Amino acid sequence: MSSMNNNSNINTTSNPTHSTHYPELEQLRDIHLPDPIGWWPPSLALLTVLIIGAILLMLLALLSLRAYRRGALKRAALKELQVIQQAHQTGKKNAYDALNAVAALLRRTCLSRFPRASVAQLTGEAWLTFLDNAYDPSGRANPFRAGAGRALESLRYRTVDASNTEKSTEKSALPGLFEITEKWIKRTC
Repeated sequence: MSSMNNNSNINTTSNPTHSTHYPELEQLRDIHLPDPIGWWPPSLALLTVLIIGAILLMLLALLSLRAYRRGALKRAALKELQVIQQAHQTGKKNAYDALNAVAALLRRTCLSRFPRASVAQLTGEAWLTFLDNAYDPSGRANPFRAGAGRALESLRYRTVDASNTEKSTEKSALPGLFEITEKWIKRTC
């Protein structure tokens, strides 16, 4: 053990960095690192990215809201058309009432979708032309003027107690009218 004590004494006394040999070392202080860089205030680049991101997020939200609102009209009109079809198929609505309900649905949908001034006054052939133009602006398809939609134009001349031949005409026109009305709603709304 005595040899260890001697070695420890020797090491401390022979250490060249000991304060007795270099008095300047006592004047040195520990190295202090600067505080870490904080996240606030942000740099100009970060502010730019945040502002652009916020603008894009707001734009996306507005476009999504607009698409949802526009789709709301389509969803409501298709749901009402389905209710009319089911009521007709179950016998709750006769052909004349179902035809009137489809005509009213188309009119309300157009008033919601298009400017009132361009829709409200239309009747007869002008109404069917408007529906065809809204369905296919190129004018190649005329499902209302030349197809089952023709029943809508003749509807205003019918009465509730129409003859049996007119009622059979209404019944035969209804499946086609339901189909083109559904396609019209899906394309234009």
